[in-house]
Amino acid sequence: RGSGEEEQQRRYEEQKRIERERIRREEKDRKRREEDERRREELERKRREEDEDMRRVQERMRREEEERIRLEEEERKRVEEEERLLEEERLRKEEEDRIRRENEERKREEQRRKREEEERKRQEERLRRLEEERLREEQLAREEEERLREEKRKREEERLAELERLHNQEMEEGRRLKEEAEERARVKEQNNINYRVSNSELGNDEEDTFEVKAIYSFKSTEDGELPFRKGATITVTEVIDDNWYYGQLGAAQGMFPTTYVVKVEAPDLPPPPASPAQRIEDCLDNFTESPDKNEPRESFLDNSGNHDNSASNLDNRSAEDSDDSNFQDYELYIAQYSYQPLNDDELELQRGDIVEVIERCDDGWYVGTSQRTEQFGTFPGNYVLPYDE
Repeated sequence: RGSGEEEQQRRYEEQKRIERERIRREEKDRKRREEDERRREELERKRREEDEDMRRVQERMRREEEERIRLEEEERKRVEEEERLLEEERLRKEEEDRIRRENEERKREEQRRKREEEERKRQEERLRRLEEERLREEQLAREEEERLREEKRKREEERLAELERLHNQEMEEGRRLKEEAEERARVKEQNNINYRVSNSELGNDEEDTFEVKAIYSFKSTEDGELPFRKGATITVTEVIDDNWYYGQLGAAQGMFPTTYVVKVEAPDLPPPPASPAQRIEDCLDNFTESPDKNEPRESFLDNSGNHDNSASNLDNRSAEDSDDSNFQDYELYIAQYSYQPLNDDELELQRGDIVEVIERCDDGWYVGTSQRTEQFGTFPGNYVLPYDE
């Protein structure tokens, strides 16, 4: 009996131990479950926080993206608005420029039409005035001829006065050189006199004359020297030495260096036309005597086919044109050689004569009036050169 109770007691104790162990295990499991639950909750809480943070970040990024898109859209709209305004401004300026150009073109056209109308009226008035002047000049031909001659004489005097003034200026510029070279000039002049005396004694004055052409312009610096321009033709009357000639240019005479000139031969005459009278008529067919193309041309020939040497027709024509300053009816030429006429309609030339040429014919003959003799006629064109006043 005693051992049975102990056994029971032992069993009871064992059961209690097992129960306690079970309870301990359950408590341990419960704590473990609670700890797991707490961990899960913590993890869930952290996940929710992370999700919330992620959501906030995404929301912030979304708002930033929206803000960026909104700003870009505003910027795009602003740029488009500026471009639209600029385009409108450009179109407005182009329209204003177009209108301004049209107005200017219209004004220019109106001014052009006005100028044309004024020019037409001036032309009509000018033609009327020229016709009246022509009628009046026909009645006063002789008086006008004398007036023109007087004006020509005055112009020649003024030209000579201008040449004298220029000559005085050149003399003033060369005064210093003249003072330094007086002795050399005296020696050259004495040699020149001696040479001319010797030529005169030998009787060969005319045999040694020849003509030379200037290849350079020469300005005299001493008394006794002959100035000339490039292209001038000079008659050499004496050969002073190898370096100096003595010659004549027009009415002037003097010494000049041989290196400034070359010898020339007298030209051959151009072939004359078949008829002397027809020569002038052929030349004058192409000559315009008046600015009015419809005005009839007066004949320069008399009934016999020869030129009227009084030159009244030419002077009358010159008088008619003298009031029109824009019309020049002749060109000035200077005779380089003397020419004796072979026909009645030809003009006598002396070397140095100034000729008013009104026409240059295709066959090489010129038509004009000599200022020295006031005679009118034809002459060979290669006997003259253009005259520069």
